[in-house]
Amino acid sequence: MKKVIYLLIILSLESCGSASLLPKTVRHLYTNTTFMPESLKKQVIGNLEINIVPIDAKVLDKESAIASGRDGNYQKERIDSKYIKIVEKEGESKTEKKRRSLIIKLLKAIDKLEKEDQINSLIAYKLKERVLYGEEVGNDGSEIESLAETDDAYIDTFNPFKVNKKYLSVFKIIFENTGSEIEKLNLKDFQIVSGEEQLYPLGNDYFENNLKNEQEKIKNVYRMNMPNEIVIAPNQKVVKYIAVPPINQENKKLEINLIKNNKVVNFPFELKVKPMEKTYNLDGFELKGSVISEYMDCIYVVDNNKRVYSLSKPLLYANKSVTNANKIYGIAISENGTIFFGESAIDFADVKSNKVRINFKRL
Repeated sequence: MKKVIYLLIILSLESCGSASLLPKTVRHLYTNTTFMPESLKKQVIGNLEINIVPIDAKVLDKESAIASGRDGNYQKERIDSKYIKIVEKEGESKTEKKRRSLIIKLLKAIDKLEKEDQINSLIAYKLKERVLYGEEVGNDGSEIESLAETDDAYIDTFNPFKVNKKYLSVFKIIFENTGSEIEKLNLKDFQIVSGEEQLYPLGNDYFENNLKNEQEKIKNVYRMNMPNEIVIAPNQKVVKYIAVPPINQENKKLEINLIKNNKVVNFPFELKVKPMEKTYNLDGFELKGSVISEYMDCIYVVDNNKRVYSLSKPLLYANKSVTNANKIYGIAISENGTIFFGESAIDFADVKSNKVRINFKRL
């Protein structure tokens, strides 16, 4: 199982064009870490077999998002919980009150667009997130996550193994009871040894304490993380995950030990770390919405068929020499509360200048 960890971004600007549209060269230095073997399966107690698979915690973005989406709208709870940001506050000025009312109107308009199937739930989520949080959640297209070349548009919002903006080291455990008796194991029966470092799997209490304001993640903790005691019924197969603080990749040997009834079962792995780098030559594109002069705000979301992300400003970096169909969505509101929505399909290889026009219509 490959695990890619990005270490550094180096940005350099070439002198060309206006200040806001300078081409940008992005050099990504990262490590590609693999575990050998990719998995280990052993019989541990009675008729209980365990298969341990080291995984990249990021791959659980998809599983956790799908799990949280079983009510049909997997972004709803998190966005709804943030509506508190726009509740009227004591001593609110007229300007603040007007601003709040315009934000509420924008959010309702996005809900309506989603309900009418003009945008999907992920586009709606990204638009709402940008409305609520401002430029701090936006990208410009040159970030690692924006340039990722895997077809994976899932967000990490619901992945319980990303804590304080960092992924933990995660191992997938497949329990299979092939016998006729109930088998039990405790979380504390496992330990992970990396070099001279001894680590123990994090229990649900750790996640409860560190994810207090992220209820969807906590729900997925109960769904995915191995509990303090797991009971495997006869002829049952169960998948759980154990997580530890990020391991030191300089230690080439890693061993997971199961210690039960004074018996130790070892699962030894070897890490292979390969330094890699990739350079992207990007052009800057300025987004121009039709009749935007009266807009108080204009927010854009890009769907490049691999990633969906909002823009911090109406400026986007992309490789002009690569044919790639992008869809850009925008929503804007004027001082008097008039809302406009726009969408355009763009292939940057066909753009003659560095200005991209997005067609808006009044809602």
